[in-house]
Amino acid sequence: MNWNWRHYLTLAEKLSQEEDEACQRSAVSRAYYALYNQAKEWFMSDASRRQLGLKNDERGHEKLWVEISRLGVEAKLIANNGQMLRMQRNKCDYDKTTGLNLREISPRSVTLAKNSIERLKNIDSQ
Repeated sequence: MNWNWRHYLTLAEKLSQEEDEACQRSAVSRAYYALYNQAKEWFMSDASRRQLGLKNDERGHEKLWVEISRLGVEAKLIANNGQMLRMQRNKCDYDKTTGLNLREISPRSVTLAKNSIERLKNIDSQ
């Protein structure tokens, strides 16, 4: 059975509604990975792109968003959203300061990921 990356989005939605900081930070992370993995699967579904050999490391994440941004206006918007979510995820995962407005960032990240995943579907149907 194949894993459905949208389950991360469902989890992110639940976590973003919790009060504690760990849940809110985790929601941002799960929202990013829901979008990243959906976008990677979408991108790699085209046989001509598989030769890029995207890895699951820092450069692989960056390369995915750069490559997607080259595929048109709608794709560029998705890539920009992915890069923005990645920056937020990095702050939430690695910056222990409490200066982050997690009550705002967390649900906004979930919405951004959800909208971007929907946009991927729209590109498929064009």
